[in-house]
Amino acid sequence: MDSTARPVYTPFPSFATWEASDVSYRDVDSAITRFAVLKSEVSRDALDHPLETARRAAAVDTNAIEGVFSTNRGFTRTVAEKTGSWEQAMADKGAHVRPAFEDTLSGFELILDRMTGKRPVTAQFIRELHATMLRSQETHTVYAPVNGEFVPQTQELPKGEYKQYANSPTRPDGTVHTYAPVEDTAPEMSRLIEELRSAEFENAHPITQAAYAHYAFVCIHPFADGNGRVARALASIYLYRSPGVPLVIYQDQRTHYIDALEAADRGQFHTLKRFIANQVVDTVNVIDAELSAPVSGAAADELSALLSGNQTPETVLNAADRLKEILVEELRARMELMENKLNLPFLVHRSLIGTAPTASEGYALIGDNMAVTVSVSVKSPREIFATWPMVICRGDMNEAEFDLVAVTGSGRVFGIYLRELMPTVSESFRQRVGFFADAVVEEFLAQVTAVVKRGDS
Repeated sequence: MDSTARPVYTPFPSFATWEASDVSYRDVDSAITRFAVLKSEVSRDALDHPLETARRAAAVDTNAIEGVFSTNRGFTRTVAEKTGSWEQAMADKGAHVRPAFEDTLSGFELILDRMTGKRPVTAQFIRELHATMLRSQETHTVYAPVNGEFVPQTQELPKGEYKQYANSPTRPDGTVHTYAPVEDTAPEMSRLIEELRSAEFENAHPITQAAYAHYAFVCIHPFADGNGRVARALASIYLYRSPGVPLVIYQDQRTHYIDALEAADRGQFHTLKRFIANQVVDTVNVIDAELSAPVSGAAADELSALLSGNQTPETVLNAADRLKEILVEELRARMELMENKLNLPFLVHRSLIGTAPTASEGYALIGDNMAVTVSVSVKSPREIFATWPMVICRGDMNEAEFDLVAVTGSGRVFGIYLRELMPTVSESFRQRVGFFADAVVEEFLAQVTAVVKRGDS
C-alpha cells in the first residue's frame, strides 16, 4: 500500500442522529421489570453468584472474540461457574490466558466502582480502563511504513495511551476499514465524552446508551490494541446501571456481532441496538432462571433426611438378599414338581407382581426388589392367570421378635434371625424354610383353584 495514500475516516455520528434510529425495547423493558422484582425478592448473596458468573463469562469471551485465546461454551461455562478444574483448564490453554482473564475482571471491577459512585465517564477513566484490562499484554502488532509499504512489526504495547500509528485494518477484499487518524484521536475522544455527558444521552434508554458508547468508541479505535475489549466494557457501564448486568457476547456469536457493527457503519444503527438488546435480555433470563430454580440438591438432601430413619443397614440387606435367593430356590424346586403333575407353566419371579402383602406390625417393607412371586398364566384349554407374592420385611429392633420376616398374601409370616443367614446358613433354617415353601405352594395352588372355579362358574 502506498504510504502517501490516506484512507478517509468517517466520524462517528452525533447521539441525536444515533437515537433517531427507532428500535422497540419492549422485551428489554419487560426483562428489566422482571429483574427488578426478582432482585427485591432475593438476598444480595443470592444475587451475587449469577452476576459473578455473567461477569466471568463476559471476561472469557471478550478475550476470545479478539483471538487472545480460544474458547467454546463448555470452557466458558466451566470458568464462569468455577466448576471442576477450571484453573487447570485455563492453564492448559497457555500461560497468557489466566492473566488476560484476570485483567478483564479487574476492568469490570473498575466499571462497577464508576457505576456505583455515579461518576461520569471521562477520557482519563477510559485510559485507566484500557491500562487495567491490558495490564499483562506486553506487545502488539503494528503496520509501520517501510520503503513505501506498511510492514507488520511487534512493538511494546503502551497502556492507557492513545495510538501512535494508524491501526485501520485491511479487509480480505483489499479495502480498508478506516479508524480515526492518530492526529484526530484525542479530539474525537473529547467529542465522544461531550456526547456521553449530554442531557439527551443521559435521558436515553440504557440499550441506546450502551450501543452508542460502544459504536462511537470503536469508530475512533483510540488505542493501539484492546479496543474491542474496552468497547464492550464501556457499554457494560450503562447496562450495569439498568438492568444491572454486563454485556455478554459469546465467541460463537462473533459473526452476528461483527455484522451488526458493519450494518451500523452503513447507517443501520438499529441493527447494533437490537443485537445488544438481545444479549441483555438473554443474560437477564439466564440469571432469572438460576435464581428461580431450587437450590441444587436441596430436595434430595431433605428427602434423604426424611428417609434416613427408614434406611436398612447393609448387613440386613445382605441377609434379606440371601433369604430371597433361598426362597426362590426352594419354590422353584417345588413348582417344577407341580408343573409336571398339573401340566401348568408355573414361574417363580425375583420381583413383586401384583399388590404387596401388608407388613406385620413392628416390621417394614424393604423395597419392591425384596420380593418373590409365584405365577401361572395360560390361555388354553382354559384361561388361567394367578399370582402369589411374598415380601421380605425388616424388623424394628425395639418391637420386632425377628430380624427379617417373609409375608405372603394370606398374611402367613416366616420369621428369621440374621444369625441363621450370616455368615453361613444354619441347618435349622434350611429345614424351616422348606416347610414354609410347602405352605406357600399350597396357598398358591388354592389361589389357582379359586381362579379356575370362578372361570367355570
